[in-house]
Amino acid sequence: MGTVKRLAAEVSEGLKGILPSLRKTVVSKLALVVGAMIDEQTPNTSELANVLPLDTKRQDMREQWLRRLLKNKLLDCKPHHLSVIS
Repeated sequence: MGTVKRLAAEVSEGLKGILPSLRKTVVSKLALVVGAMIDEQTPNTSELANVLPLDTKRQDMREQWLRRLLKNKLLDCKPHHLSVIS
């Protein structure tokens, strides 16, 4: 198991505890992205797409996967950030 996948597993467990109502697929995808961000220490989506452990071979397909995830309406943080802060 790669570094990004190990980090994603830890992040996923934390997200499940904080956001239990979020779909399992969204949690696992978000955890992969956060794991890649921790590993690469960059918010640059092109660089993150390079290290995402996805089955696609083409860079543009990984970037498209990441863009679609970030546009997902289920990732609206407004209802959740107040509960985490308080």
